Amino acid sequence: MKTRHILTVCILALLLSSCAFLPAFTEDEYARRQHDEMDGQYAPYRQRNTIEAYREFIARYPKNMYLETALDQIDNLEFAPYEKADTIAAYTEFVARYPGNRYAVTAKNRIDQATIKDCEGIDTIEGYRQFLEKYPDNIFTLTAQDRLQDLEFRQLSQKLQQQYGFDLLLYRLQVKRLQKELPFESGVNLGDFTLFATVEPVEGKKCFKSHLIYSPDITSLTGTPAAVQEKIFDALISKLIITLANQFRSAPDIDRFSFVIASSLHRFYGDETTVLEYIFPAREARLFAQNMFGRSQLLALAAIRQPPAPLPAAKKTQPGATVSSPVKLEGGDIMEKSTARRRAHDTIMSSTWNRVSRDGTVHTVKIVRKWKDFNGAGGFKEKSVTKYFHHQNRLYADAILTTVDTRGARQHWYMLSKGDPGLTPDIDNYRPPAEWDFPLAEFAETPVEQERHQYSGTVSCDSTQCFVVQSTPESADAAYAKKTSFIEQQSLLPLKIEYFDKSGALWKTAHFDWQETGGIWFWRQAIIENVQTGAVTTIIVTDVHINPGLPYSDFAPGALLRHSTGMQ
Repeated sequence: MKTRHILTVCILALLLSSCAFLPAFTEDEYARRQHDEMDGQYAPYRQRNTIEAYREFIARYPKNMYLETALDQIDNLEFAPYEKADTIAAYTEFVARYPGNRYAVTAKNRIDQATIKDCEGIDTIEGYRQFLEKYPDNIFTLTAQDRLQDLEFRQLSQKLQQQYGFDLLLYRLQVKRLQKELPFESGVNLGDFTLFATVEPVEGKKCFKSHLIYSPDITSLTGTPAAVQEKIFDALISKLIITLANQFRSAPDIDRFSFVIASSLHRFYGDETTVLEYIFPAREARLFAQNMFGRSQLLALAAIRQPPAPLPAAKKTQPGATVSSPVKLEGGDIMEKSTARRRAHDTIMSSTWNRVSRDGTVHTVKIVRKWKDFNGAGGFKEKSVTKYFHHQNRLYADAILTTVDTRGARQHWYMLSKGDPGLTPDIDNYRPPAEWDFPLAEFAETPVEQERHQYSGTVSCDSTQCFVVQSTPESADAAYAKKTSFIEQQSLLPLKIEYFDKSGALWKTAHFDWQETGGIWFWRQAIIENVQTGAVTTIIVTDVHINPGLPYSDFAPGALLRHSTGMQ
């Protein structure tokens, strides 16, 4: 009996120990069978390899793992005949017919390359002017601006040489030497400008204008007091006056010297905004250059002009660009137009996140985030993949995939340093601490149509005016109960957003600093304060690529595997 009892116990022990392997085996077997089933579903459509076949597959099997592959194949097949034709007409037709295709970016680039090549073949001032007027959004606009600026500078130099013996190219060389010695003033490097020059009629006489074109940072000098203006005069203007006075000594019809300190996003005179202008009578300037006229005397005779500070939308980024059209005073209309200014097909954005808790604890992470507008393809509105670098705790995800379907429902996949992608209903457990207060998909990218918007009036926002719009999410699962957006009236960009929790209490405030590239606006810095915990998060965008034409397959759960070692 005893022997039989021992034997029974041993058999039970063996059975129990073998059962430990059963869940893992069953899970692996299930995954293999699921893979085989999905592969079998996809195989006949892959074999047909037509746009119609892939669309039929997507409609029939929207949950299949080959969804993104099928979407990419549709893009490939749509683009193939136009790429084979390889003409401007073909690429133009392709962009018009398939604006959402990821190869639309490639087609536009090829159109742009062809048009700038034609312009460079002519290489004339008039040719570049026509190019900039006709193709303000061409990717080679900056190339055209630089060449136009150089050609016009050289043309003026030739005229001045013939009329006055004035060497404008030598003046530019002297200015470049001076730039290296100029100091910082009010946080601005006074030597960091591009020189352009014009001769303009003023009251029957000629005024020689030196345009010192800075980046938009120079606008911090707008409204500067007289003491700062005199510092700029001493460090920069006075030295240029001496050079010009000596060069134009025998030019009596040059009646005035003007120095225009201006800002331009791309340092181009064609879209410059004057920040500060000094105008000096030429006779007294010549006496000043000969030490026969004092500094204070010359400044007393100078006309110093400072236009009012421009509103953000007044800064044109391309020749011919216009201020946004007026909006109706309706919350939804304001938010739609604001979103349109910031909406791309896809983006790659690199940023640094720094979160400081009330007790002084600092969490930092570097992020590369890919985002794509699916526009309903496969039942999805958008997807994003976030790759994390250098976070302090390896318990958090290396990468997170967030999908938003056309109904607004979200799914989150995560990838740790080891293992396979996992699907979770609570992605906050996997985010690094630096991102805890402001995950972008939940706070900054809620679709306009998935919230109710109400216009509440206007308020002052520093030196400008803002629309105030109250927005309430349709979904009870939204991260916040409501938000208040302060939208700058002219630019239609949100300068501040306040978020409220489920109890109606103010929860978080976000302040944004904006910049533009390729006609799309995005923020270069955001500061988020959690007013309930005291934590402050600073997000600085270090690099951005707008509309690079990302493939759909970059946003499949399986693609997370490669993000554990790096994002390509």
